[in-house]
Amino acid sequence: MSQMIPPHTGNNPIADQTSCLTYDELKGIMQRLDVFFAGQGQIACLAMATENTVSGVLMILYLLSRRINVFLLPPQAPVDKSIPAFCDRILSVDGEHPDRPILRDHAEFAGNGDTPVSGAVFFASSGTTGTPKYVRFDGENLLRNARNCMERFGYSAASKVLIPVPIGHMYGLGVGLLPALMAGASIRLIDRNNAIKLKEQLASFQPDITLVTPTVIRMLLLLPKGQGRHGMFITAGEKIATKDFQDFESAYGPLFNLYGCTELGAIATSPTEGKKSDGLLKPLDGVEVKIDADGQVRCRHNAPFASYVDPHGRLLAAATEEWYPTKDIGMAEEAGNFRVLGRMDHCVNRSGYLVSLDEVGSCLENLFQGIRQAIVLDAGVTKGLTTKLIAVCEVTEEGAFDADTVRKICKDKLNKQMIPDEFHFIREMPRLNNGKADRALLSRRYTENH
Repeated sequence: MSQMIPPHTGNNPIADQTSCLTYDELKGIMQRLDVFFAGQGQIACLAMATENTVSGVLMILYLLSRRINVFLLPPQAPVDKSIPAFCDRILSVDGEHPDRPILRDHAEFAGNGDTPVSGAVFFASSGTTGTPKYVRFDGENLLRNARNCMERFGYSAASKVLIPVPIGHMYGLGVGLLPALMAGASIRLIDRNNAIKLKEQLASFQPDITLVTPTVIRMLLLLPKGQGRHGMFITAGEKIATKDFQDFESAYGPLFNLYGCTELGAIATSPTEGKKSDGLLKPLDGVEVKIDADGQVRCRHNAPFASYVDPHGRLLAAATEEWYPTKDIGMAEEAGNFRVLGRMDHCVNRSGYLVSLDEVGSCLENLFQGIRQAIVLDAGVTKGLTTKLIAVCEVTEEGAFDADTVRKICKDKLNKQMIPDEFHFIREMPRLNNGKADRALLSRRYTENH
C-alpha cells in the first residue's frame, strides 16, 4: 500500500486550520512513527478517534501503509463506550507531536476473534437493527474504492481538495481523503465544520473539489451569496430538493450527488455531462447496478467490504453475495444508469399501490418552493384498510403554508395514493449527529397518537 504516497508531489500542502506539512515531509515522520510502533509490541487492532487534522491524516496514512488493523471511531462518539472488544489499544493523536501518538490499553479487550493478522479497516455499521456490528474492509479494496473516485472526479496533483466532512466515515475517507492522497493533491481540512468556516475556506483556499452534505448545502443557501464560483462540489447522504440543487449550482458551482454505502463505498454519481439535479445516477467504472423484480437496487462492486463482525471480532457474515442488496428502491434507466426512489423500509402499500415515502417527500419539496425538506411518515393502517401518511415539512417561512391549500395542489399534481393525510409545518427539522432528519423522533412526535 505504499503507492498511496505519491513520489513526485514536492511541496503540495496537507493543512488544517493550525498545521501544515508537505508530501516531502511525510517520509521523515513515517520513519519516526516506525520507531515508535516498533516499541509497542504486537497489536491486534487499534481504535482511533478521528479528527479532521493533519495529525489525523498522518496516522490514517501510516496505519494503512503499514497494514496495522484499525477501527475508525465515528466523530464525536463517546470514545470508551464506542470501542468494540476486538480492539486491544486506543490511539489518540497529538497535534503538536504527530510522530508521538498516545496509546493506552483497552480494558474491555476480549480477543480479536476472526480479525485478520493485518491490513483490516473497520467501520461502525450504519444499520438500524439495534445489534452492534462492524464492517470490515481489506486495505487493498479500500484503496481500489478510492481510486474509482479519483478517476471519476479527476483528482490530480494539480487539484486543491477541501474536506470539511469527517475523514473517519467512508464518505470523507474514501471519496475525499484517500483519492486526494493517492493523486498527490493539495488538501485543506476543516474540523467540526459549519457553514461560516466553509465559506471562509472556499474564499481563502479556492478549492477545485469540495465535499459537502445536504445539511451544509441548506445552510449555505441561507447565507448571503459569496463572490464567484468555487470549483466542483460532491455531496452524499439525503436526496436534495431539485430547487436547492439548482440554487446551489447557480451560487457556488457544479454539484455532483454521490450514491454509496459503508459496505461498498462509492457506487455511482450524477453524470458528468448534462442535467444533474434530476436524480439520475451513473455507476463508477468497475461497478454494475441492476434493479430486481421487487424494485430493489443491487450492486456488483469491484472493491466491496470483506465481512461483518460482531463486537468480539467474530464473523457474522462474509460478503459472499455477488450482487449486494442495498435495501433501496430504484428504477433502471438507459445506458446502465438508474435512479434511487427511497429506502425499502420507507415504502408502504396503499390500496395495492406501492408508495415510497421518500419519493413523496421529494415531490413535496419540488412542488412547493418554501418547503426545504419533507419527511413522510407511516402512521399505520386506518379503518379503511389503507396506510395513513403524515408529512412533516421544514419551511423557510413560518405561516407560509396551510394544510388545505397544500392538499389541494397535491390533488392536482400527484397520484392520489401519494397524497399525505396530514401536514405539519415546522421551521427546523430535528436532526441526528450525521445531519439526517431524526425520523424516530418525528414518528414519536406525530404518529404515536394515531
